[in-house]
Amino acid sequence: MIYLRRDIEKAFLQASREYAVVLVTGAPHVGKTTMLKALAGADRSYVTFDDLFERDLAQRDPAGFLQRYRPPVLIDEVQYAPQLFAYIKQAVDKGATPGSFWLAASQTLSSIDALKSMAGRVAVLRMSSLSQREIDGHDDDADFCLTLDAWQRRAQNRQPKTLSAIFSCIWRGALPHALNPTTDRDDFYSTYVSDLITRCVTALLPGIDPCRFLRFMIAAASRTAQTLNLKAMARVAEMDEETAKVWLKALKALGIVFFVDALRHPLLKRTVKKPKLYFEDTGLVAYLTRYPTPEILEVGALNCAVYENFVVTEIMKNIRNRGLNFEFYYWRDFDGKTVDLILEVDGQLFPIVIRKTDKPKLFDVRHFSVLKKAPLSVGSGAVICMSPTVGALNTETLVIPTWAL
Repeated sequence: MIYLRRDIEKAFLQASREYAVVLVTGAPHVGKTTMLKALAGADRSYVTFDDLFERDLAQRDPAGFLQRYRPPVLIDEVQYAPQLFAYIKQAVDKGATPGSFWLAASQTLSSIDALKSMAGRVAVLRMSSLSQREIDGHDDDADFCLTLDAWQRRAQNRQPKTLSAIFSCIWRGALPHALNPTTDRDDFYSTYVSDLITRCVTALLPGIDPCRFLRFMIAAASRTAQTLNLKAMARVAEMDEETAKVWLKALKALGIVFFVDALRHPLLKRTVKKPKLYFEDTGLVAYLTRYPTPEILEVGALNCAVYENFVVTEIMKNIRNRGLNFEFYYWRDFDGKTVDLILEVDGQLFPIVIRKTDKPKLFDVRHFSVLKKAPLSVGSGAVICMSPTVGALNTETLVIPTWAL
């Protein structure tokens, strides 16, 4: 399969010039190993802890392992040998040169407790599945910012897509192997889910019943882009709420799901406090919820939810791939007023609503004004929708086509 250059490469190489240790985290099969191997060159040794002999050596004799694999080295699935981090820390403290240790892990940073001792010594980048920009082969370096000129320039390099084409992207997903023209999509996701549960989930939750966990994943997928309701999710999956909480935490640790927190402040009255649940890959959502074609998904009960999930993940990929760390929020009150997504950048809030329509109206952004009660200033907003062109509703609100993301 042809290697697709990843947008995160630039941020990764910059971090490698500044830090002795660079860790790339992300869900299984997003392309971490493929990218790092492509960048490594001939002088960097490679080892993976999928190899049980190497994993056993690193766990039993971390010092001996680092004698065998001297920097520069690429260590894959490093989460399986947390004993190694203390010895890598010693190497850094003794003056290891920038780029000495490239690490990859199929878990998020917060789930790898042993890494906490290396705070300030390791650069951590979160890698997502392929963005539409990467899939379509665009190479502009525009950051995600809410200015009309920036989006007009960006749209010039994009090919507009119909709603049906967008739903084909949503249904297919964005994991590299799923996009291989010779890959059967259903076979891929069947193998992916099986491997995820039997290899990755069981490492975090020993002794679980794989079929019960699959039912739980289906229950979670059916509630994507919705406010988290553990009780309802547990009821559908026929388990207690505490178990559902632990299992959802495991999916988050593996980078399968993520949460967007509610924006809260005493001046924002009657505000919903629970986070919203999203999946990192919409193809997985479509597979778990058994939509057999993009056309059926487009008119199905989950169509608005997966469309929102797609837009949110595309925005997140834009930001992650630049090595940036924006805060993501949403806002909703108990009367049903809502702002789908709020970016906090340099102490300013940028509100976004997500609509499937091709003709957005000022009515769609009527709740943006509520955010003026928050302590932070409110910048320009946007409607992300199926508009055929970039435009503006007024001087403060952009219209951004989904295909331009």
